[in-house]
Amino acid sequence: MAISPTTLTAEYFATDATSFVTTASVAPAANALVTVSIDSSEAVAPSTTPTVTGNGITYTLVNNRIQGGGHCFVFRGMAASPTNGQITVDFGAVTKTSCTIIVDQHTGVNTSGSNGSGAVVQSAVNSAASGTSLAITLAAFGDATNNVAFGLHVHAANEVTTLGTGFAELGEGRGTPPSRCSQTEWKTGEDTSVDASWVSSVANLGIALEIAIAPSGLSGNAKGLGSRINKLVGG
Repeated sequence: MAISPTTLTAEYFATDATSFVTTASVAPAANALVTVSIDSSEAVAPSTTPTVTGNGITYTLVNNRIQGGGHCFVFRGMAASPTNGQITVDFGAVTKTSCTIIVDQHTGVNTSGSNGSGAVVQSAVNSAASGTSLAITLAAFGDATNNVAFGLHVHAANEVTTLGTGFAELGEGRGTPPSRCSQTEWKTGEDTSVDASWVSSVANLGIALEIAIAPSGLSGNAKGLGSRINKLVGG
């Protein structure tokens, strides 16, 4: 079974706040990798990592990147019996001038480890003070055919993001003030340059992941051995 990503919600909040709650109530699937991609901004370079709660899932930080007054994050989570509900992103006592929250889920992934750790093989980050595109470099994939490349791209303009070659869009949140656009994208198969572009030359930042497919069943040799054992014992 292939990995199948979908977006549960993508929202932009322009009102100053220390905590943001998704308007939508999301319904994650059992044993799906849930990624919560966040972009926050304030007048000076922020450094506060939020806590993410909701759905009976423990959300764990995968990676983050700061550029200018923007700070982006990707959290991961997974539960056998998640609950439906809203997601809260809490920055403690630090006020943010905007926040984007994109919640995606990925079924058909490796469910080993805890909180989706087996599904996230690697991550990487990149940013630039100005530019019209950004590529995030990943290492060679563990499974170059079936694993998925996932990217979060953020840039400081309220305009459409152009997908990288071969990528499909998941969620997008954008608005003003301040002018921001965040987008998540995905692609089946190895792509070690997770990229996107836009029109205005502005500050930009992003995070890329390799997401692992669920392991296949027993190998052919193991299946054959099992069959021979069954015959010997009369099974």
